[in-house]
Amino acid sequence: MPKTYETIATTTLTSAASSISFTSIPATYTDLVIIGVPVAELNNTIYADWTFNGSNAADYGRWVWGQAGGSVTYDNRNGNRNRMELDVLEVQNLTSYAFIINVNDYSNTTTYKNMIGITINAGMDGTQGFNYAGGMWQSTAAVNRVDMLPNDVTKNWGSGTIVTLYGIKAA
Repeated sequence: MPKTYETIATTTLTSAASSISFTSIPATYTDLVIIGVPVAELNNTIYADWTFNGSNAADYGRWVWGQAGGSVTYDNRNGNRNRMELDVLEVQNLTSYAFIINVNDYSNTTTYKNMIGITINAGMDGTQGFNYAGGMWQSTAAVNRVDMLPNDVTKNWGSGTIVTLYGIKAA
């Protein structure tokens, strides 16, 4: 089987940062995959928000489906958001959880861009569960930049956070 994933860039934080950005993404792949192990600063809970191409226009939407402690939840926030609020990722108090997110057909200039992601997490109350989330950027522009931002602008990603951007080559 041919190798189809190529590492585009990896960010490893050695100190706190308010965002993680991947810029100058080439349009030579079919899809993007983002895999990370984020860390929150002490006494913080952070959810990841995402933007494409630095756009903060109100043209993002999302949905989340999850399970924790035996309860199933669903939340839908349609368009008119200035960030894609994928609650697929919740990081608490210096803990970290791995996540994987796919950005499909990112370089196409005729369709809106979507991302889907999944994570397994453990809540501060001892519950365990997972979240599966999807979102859409209502733009036909090719994605050349991806930003991972804390949902609360007063918080930062902690030291030790690792996030890698991969490109998927056509098989």
